[in-house]
Amino acid sequence: MSIEKGSTPEQSNEDLKSQDGVVAFMRSSKSEKEWNANCDKVKAANQGYPDFWLQAVIISGVAVEA
Repeated sequence: MSIEKGSTPEQSNEDLKSQDGVVAFMRSSKSEKEWNANCDKVKAANQGYPDFWLQAVIISGVAVEA
């Protein structure tokens, strides 16, 4: 099984609940469309954005990097 260039393997719900897992997942976004889809996956895994989202993803600059 091959993975298309630019795509990421599915993250487990546990990865999407930890700060390190979420930051790595969001950094893997290659486009605005993928970023938005990944945001939806994080929100679904956490029943909303996790408590660390603002600091770890937005204020830290991860959102700008992606």
